[in-house]
Amino acid sequence: MRSLITLAATIACFFAQLAVADPAFQSLGSIRDAAQGFVTQGLGESDRATRVQVAKLDPRLRLARCGSELEVAYQSHTTKMTSTTVRVACPGPKPWSLYVPVSIKRYRDVVVLARPVAPGGILTAADVRLDERAVDGLVSGYFAHLEEVVGKQMRRSLGVGQPLPRLAVLAPKLVSRGERVMLLAGTTGLEVRVEGTALMDGAVGDRVRVRNERSRRVVEGILAADGTVRVRM
Repeated sequence: MRSLITLAATIACFFAQLAVADPAFQSLGSIRDAAQGFVTQGLGESDRATRVQVAKLDPRLRLARCGSELEVAYQSHTTKMTSTTVRVACPGPKPWSLYVPVSIKRYRDVVVLARPVAPGGILTAADVRLDERAVDGLVSGYFAHLEEVVGKQMRRSLGVGQPLPRLAVLAPKLVSRGERVMLLAGTTGLEVRVEGTALMDGAVGDRVRVRNERSRRVVEGILAADGTVRVRM
């Protein structure tokens, strides 16, 4: 079996050398370079951190050497693609065309775990780091800045070096149901403060229901980082 694999590899290498050495044929390398250059040039400025990979071409291909510049165009094209196919064509006296598959991977710095953190643990700056990853496959989302996750609470276990999905963390509970809170209401220059009782758990930025202990009326407000609840008048 190993001898058959070796023989096949030798034959493929032989054909590839013929295609490169014979000036009558277009080199496969020039076709791949044309496809890669075309796709890379078409990427936006925000997509520069990408790796464009062109599929290997059959070394047995025999395409007449093109006397003019190769023409390249998308067979199909979308703005958020991870793979595509381009048509590389020779418009010369002996025209030909070839469809070449191309894969595109976009790389970004994303937040990953630097050390194990148990579910329920609060993330610190030492628990996370930035690492470059291909983001097209991160279907659950990701964080691009460390400050987005520091202070957040882990919802489930993740392996060290694994990107943090957005649903893997949540803001820690700041107020518990039944806890006394300060209600703030008013406009610029005029602010009313009154004690209330939280009727639900809440984290920073959550909309929570609170009972005004003075009027016994139930209102809704936004929970601030200092534990107060601001109510719109």
